[in-house]
Amino acid sequence: MKLSRVNNWPIRFAIGFAILVICTVVIGGCGDGGRPYHAVRGVVKFNKDDSTARFGMIEFRSESEPIVTARSTINKDGTFSLRTGDREGAVAGWHTVVIMQSVQNLHGKVKHDHGLEAASKYLDHRKTDLRVEVTEATAEEDLILKIDHLPK
Repeated sequence: MKLSRVNNWPIRFAIGFAILVICTVVIGGCGDGGRPYHAVRGVVKFNKDDSTARFGMIEFRSESEPIVTARSTINKDGTFSLRTGDREGAVAGWHTVVIMQSVQNLHGKVKHDHGLEAASKYLDHRKTDLRVEVTEATAEEDLILKIDHLPK
């Protein structure tokens, strides 16, 4: 018995719908896994003299889902407030933390008042020793991140 084209459309529709559902689940499964976000604010200070970092960027990368990162500029007073894309805060869970700073000195001709610079280990998520767990409690008080400075 031959199936006509008219009777064949429900099968095609069902297969197409199943493919759409599978793609939605796979694509929707990427990202934060539905975990909550919490506000993360704080200050970056140096171990050497307790002075604050005066510039740069800070990035928190989720350890369970490395594609999920939260970032902020480090302000002149050392403070930061993380955002993940267009959302305030960072996804709940453990994060590695990197600090990126770039200083160019044109043969000593330009004087900078940027204070100490972060050690190079803070440039790489694989080398950094900074780890922070983001929880509900993180939103209630400012973090104080203590870091080593770049030897001169």
